[in-house]
Amino acid sequence: MDILAGRTVIVMGVANKNSIAWGCARAIMACGGQVVLTYQNERLRQSLLRFVAPDQPMVQCDVADEENIDAAFTTIRERYGAVHGLVHAIAYADKESLEGDVLQVSKAGYNLAQDISAYSLLAVTRSAVRLFPALRSVLTMTYFGSTHVIPNYNIMGVAKRRWRPMCAMWRRSWVRSTYGLTPFRRGP
Repeated sequence: MDILAGRTVIVMGVANKNSIAWGCARAIMACGGQVVLTYQNERLRQSLLRFVAPDQPMVQCDVADEENIDAAFTTIRERYGAVHGLVHAIAYADKESLEGDVLQVSKAGYNLAQDISAYSLLAVTRSAVRLFPALRSVLTMTYFGSTHVIPNYNIMGVAKRRWRPMCAMWRRSWVRSTYGLTPFRRGP
């Protein structure tokens, strides 16, 4: 099945071979699409190299740095040309913010979870829309913990709960555009 033949999709957030993002990447490739993976740093690149094909396109992109996002997407455009889709499957909180009582989460831990898990969606999409005129679809996802209290999910649930209204507002602003945003929640 080659319904994505000739299409390129950036997939952000593959952490391991069990990641939802990796499942998305595999599905895109099975449909004939080209996937460009992004990774935050060299340690994560080495982790990806354990299970991706040796010729898998990959580009470093740290979503905590908007200049780095622009540089990564410029590199992708120069190497692979037009991009038609973007999968944002990124979430992060430091270990201390995931353990214990949520009332003990530091301001820095809270801000980090919000920045990486929610704000990065806006930052990467803003850059992608500017650099990739062929972009027509953005898929983003969260977890069951954004709507339910899950032990040890703590501040991530709060961060992903902030993600939900942001997606709703963003979809409303895109009604008159040629772009599509698809928020997706994984859970039971």
